[in-house]
Amino acid sequence: MNTKFLISALLLAPSAVAITPRRRTRVDVPKASKVKKEPAASTKKQVATEDVGFAHRYFSTAIDDSRFFFRALAVRGGGEEKPLVTPGQVAAYGGAALLAGMTVYLVEKLPRSGGRAPAQIVSFLSAFGVPEAAAAVLFHLGYVAHCFLVLAVMPEGLKNAVFSPAGVVLLGTVFPLVESIKAAASTSTASEHAWLQYWILHGCLSVISQDAGRFLERFGPGFVNHFYEFQFYSVLWLILPMTDGAAVVNDQVTKRYITPLIEPTVRAAEGWLATLVLGAVNAGHIWFFAGVFTMFPAALKRLAVVGVGTAYPVAATMVAASTGDTVAEDKWLTYWSCFSIVTLVMTLVERTAGAPLGLYTASLASTLYLMLPMFNGADVIFRNVLVPIAGQREALLLKDAKTLAKNMVKQLPASRHGEAGEAIAEAFLVEAKMQK
Repeated sequence: MNTKFLISALLLAPSAVAITPRRRTRVDVPKASKVKKEPAASTKKQVATEDVGFAHRYFSTAIDDSRFFFRALAVRGGGEEKPLVTPGQVAAYGGAALLAGMTVYLVEKLPRSGGRAPAQIVSFLSAFGVPEAAAAVLFHLGYVAHCFLVLAVMPEGLKNAVFSPAGVVLLGTVFPLVESIKAAASTSTASEHAWLQYWILHGCLSVISQDAGRFLERFGPGFVNHFYEFQFYSVLWLILPMTDGAAVVNDQVTKRYITPLIEPTVRAAEGWLATLVLGAVNAGHIWFFAGVFTMFPAALKRLAVVGVGTAYPVAATMVAASTGDTVAEDKWLTYWSCFSIVTLVMTLVERTAGAPLGLYTASLASTLYLMLPMFNGADVIFRNVLVPIAGQREALLLKDAKTLAKNMVKQLPASRHGEAGEAIAEAFLVEAKMQK
């Protein structure tokens, strides 16, 4: 399926329903017009009129409480009908879809800058004695100024469609998920490394913004709207090839200061974390932990799921991205692709059904299955579910073949490389002929 069409369609549909707290509206049914009193024989007419009024009230309330994507037509007195979608909303959703398509095109087609300013800007500023490092800072400050300018001139309807929970989820989770699957299945280490850098920051932001919306609601809806704008533009800064904010943070902060501090702890945790969980499972303590977990408040259980799914994986991903360990990079990129689906499903269920019993327990169990090496669940789900859905099976097979070739080159003496390669190629051709 075309990625541009997928992202554009996803942005258009959820924006229409605007995943925001649902507002209950009461449909007032106009009272029956006054009529002249008639003899007692008109009792049947009055009963019929009351039944019609009750039916109007009942079905209006039922329609209002439904969770359809479009609001149903509200029947008013005199036969007046309210359209499902106004022309302004159509224009806003169309503009949002256009912006989504442009973002997809830029991310897929333009080379990543590594956070450096474009050569034209560096050349122009150098004439005024501005060094390249300062030009890069000015370039990123220009991005911030551009964001404020766009917010000042953007129509309100388009703002509501783009800077919403749906817009943030699509740009910050769904689109990176699709691109990460393609990167993890390809032989391009640069693309894989770039999206791994993004997921590090995404995991940190997920924990920080857990209850940010509820906290900001105390200060009024304006603060919540500005928070969505901040989230949207922050994610855009991280993923756009021109700004490449994920690379900036990784090069200037993660590699220099964080990785040297956490690398020894991550190396040690690789062994004792798996041993701890395996011991709990073998000893039958898993039922005790599950029972205690179910007694937690819903907010604490959700925080536990996000914390377990991001704390150690973020640290391990930082080390992998900083040290250039390609095997670890493959492992954690497939993990983030799968874990993002767990969080998406959890959020969708919360939005539609609240927090049903067992939601967070199942989410935590799924997270541990994906993360722990004893299960290797992320690789299983990635290869058997995500890759076929994304149509990347051939790309993954080619990547596996190249990985096998690298391992053979390392293990065989140099004098055997040519002969071994010819034998492998011949075996492939023979197998292909047999399949015909």
